[in-house]
Amino acid sequence: MAVTGALPAEEGLMAAARRAGEARLQGLMRAARRAGDPRAQELVAAAEGDCRSLELVTAAERAGIHDLRLLAAIAATPRELFVPPRSAGQACLDVPIPLAHGQPTSQPSLVAQMIDALRLTGAETVLEIGTGYGYQTALLARLARHVHSIERLPDLAAHARANLAAAGITGAEVLAGDGSAGLPEHAPPTTPSSSPPPPRTSPPPWPSSWRRAAGSSCPSRDRSRTSSPSSPSSADTWRASAS
Repeated sequence: MAVTGALPAEEGLMAAARRAGEARLQGLMRAARRAGDPRAQELVAAAEGDCRSLELVTAAERAGIHDLRLLAAIAATPRELFVPPRSAGQACLDVPIPLAHGQPTSQPSLVAQMIDALRLTGAETVLEIGTGYGYQTALLARLARHVHSIERLPDLAAHARANLAAAGITGAEVLAGDGSAGLPEHAPPTTPSSSPPPPRTSPPPWPSSWRRAAGSSCPSRDRSRTSSPSSPSSADTWRASAS
């Protein structure tokens, strides 16, 4: 006789996970209401009881993230929409996931730390260098006024556009090309941000019209290494400045 559906033990675990997820969302909503933050409330409501991203909320909190809007944006953004279909089952884990061309996604808690460093208020225009499949782009678009994202690999840029559209993300533009010169037609951005480079590589230097200042991020993939502020390959912070 064929057996269909989940086993009772599995059903019990799934039900427990749903209850825990719903409780976590309710806790985020209460915190957003206490803070009087309508945008955070909108983002929590956008999760609509979907518990798939709540493990990543917990991972972000463990990484030291306390910003309610960022936590709510993570809750409202299912990561499985931004990874290859074969890896969707790993999307709720705080781990990098391989993409095409040997490129990995960034670890979600690292993405959260990078975005947290920007201290976004919702009024910013963000220039993102390195789109990947668009997960960080989606989070930035939920938290900033507009995002220009540049991906050097055209097929990854195409995937990112499709993923953002499928997730209903607006306010983000994905371009294929070399991001080392930024976007002159939109220069300078309020806040530039770079995804971590692949192992043993360095992000490109920022254009000379941008000066370093707290509020933007260009971290190294090697999180154990911090080098001098003059090194463009190290964890660093940047903000746009008119030339």
